[in-house]
Amino acid sequence: MADKREAPSARLPCPVFRRWGRILDPHPQQPKVIEIFRQGDRQVVCFRMTPGEGEWTKYYMFFVGPPGSDCPDLIISAGSYRYTNQHRTPETRSYHLDLYDADQHTTIWIKDYLPAYATIRQEVVELLEAM
Repeated sequence: MADKREAPSARLPCPVFRRWGRILDPHPQQPKVIEIFRQGDRQVVCFRMTPGEGEWTKYYMFFVGPPGSDCPDLIISAGSYRYTNQHRTPETRSYHLDLYDADQHTTIWIKDYLPAYATIRQEVVELLEAM
């Protein structure tokens, strides 16, 4: 589970990447799989991102789709957009949890701190249960 995977943009044939590929590929960060679990009939692959300060910096990404599929239906990301921090100092960054599917982007929350991974994971589980 700790192996590195190819950058999200390498999966552009998936509808979610065709629409949101530039935002979901926080180059120069690299993803590392930290956990894979089942939530109902879906598989969730959790990535921790290497440090980076790109336009759309990510900390965690959750790829949600059919078990065994290389093409997620949904992606949930915890990150920090450059434009939400333009008037802030590094000590007062804003962080977000966003949901992407092939058709839309939804911000779940914006906070002044990044919750622990376990908290974000639980929020992802609850979000998927509600869908």
